[in-house]
Amino acid sequence: MFLCHPRAGCCSQSFESKYDLHRGKKWKSEYMARQMKDPYCVLARTHSYRARSAFKLLEMDDKLKFLKPNKVILDIGCAPGSWSQVVVERCKLWPKEEGNSGYLIGVDLQHLLPIPGADIMGESDITSPEVHQKIRNKLNNRKVDIILSDMAHNPVGDTSIDNLRLIQLLRTVYRLFHPLDPASPPSIELASNGIFMCKLFDGQETQQFLNELRQRFSKIRILKPGASRESSSEIYIYCTNPANQDNQKRARNRTKSAEQPKH
Repeated sequence: MFLCHPRAGCCSQSFESKYDLHRGKKWKSEYMARQMKDPYCVLARTHSYRARSAFKLLEMDDKLKFLKPNKVILDIGCAPGSWSQVVVERCKLWPKEEGNSGYLIGVDLQHLLPIPGADIMGESDITSPEVHQKIRNKLNNRKVDIILSDMAHNPVGDTSIDNLRLIQLLRTVYRLFHPLDPASPPSIELASNGIFMCKLFDGQETQQFLNELRQRFSKIRILKPGASRESSSEIYIYCTNPANQDNQKRARNRTKSAEQPKH
């Protein structure tokens, strides 16, 4: 089991990075009191996970069993690192077993403490082309089996705005492996049996984004793990059975053929 560095703060995150500084001391003290009593926060501290969100991924993997050895996984918005901890644990990346070709890249805008068994890219903006290139270099032509995203913008307090901002960010991630132009090569190539799982807030724009995902995936499940707070509108979208991948490749090949000079 992972030991949490004192600065990482099991089941806690700095207010400066995730919570609105203008809410005041009373709100912060109430939040901390709730965290100390939360059963999943207690479990996170007991098992040395960096956040209670670890149990959301554990529950979903117990149900769907998608985290396995030999998988190449991209964990986007991975701070403070609890999902990456679970991936390392379930995929047996530390200590890594002989013959296990699995690989995990964790990406986040914040600085992260190292996680044994994970390749962490802290202070990295997933919307940046330079970061995309760094990820490609690390993958070294390997396809990604699973893309995970538990990221969210700093909340502004308006659920509809928060959801819209998150969907806009997720569209950026989606376009990494599903370009708008079918003739364009993807920045990251998803495996033929690849999985995309992301967090959303159930709102007005959610259905539209689900329709966009259905352009690529023929099977989509909506999950609400027990570790999600009852007051939260968050849901998780589990997308499998990528469709149209061959069609995209054929479109790219047709474009290349059309661009070649004719003799």
